[in-house]
Amino acid sequence: MVRHQLGYGLMRLGRWREAAVELRKAVEVNPESAVVWQQLGDVLLELGERNEAVEVYQKAIDLGFDGVDGHYLLAKREEDRHKAEQTATDSLHKENELLLLQLTQAQEMLEEYYLKYQELNN
Repeated sequence: MVRHQLGYGLMRLGRWREAAVELRKAVEVNPESAVVWQQLGDVLLELGERNEAVEVYQKAIDLGFDGVDGHYLLAKREEDRHKAEQTATDSLHKENELLLLQLTQAQEMLEEYYLKYQELNN
């Protein structure tokens, strides 16, 4: 509980790195505290550690925390994942179209060369 209080105090002072250290220790001591996990998620978010914050918020939610930030980040992660998948799919489609175009051009060139070859040999 002391680690949690210290971490929370550091968090309130905006001393994010120190707060993260203390809150990490607090979740080791009290891993069933949704509030400690949620506060660690808040700190990680402030530090720009978004991926880890999402995991920590998920743990807090699993333990019963019902905060908006955690749910928002989880939804945002799913949205980002969907966008990444869509971008990859679009990229593959464009690449396939380009390859098909190149293949068609190569086939046309071969046909043209073949016709010239036949003309020269007749």
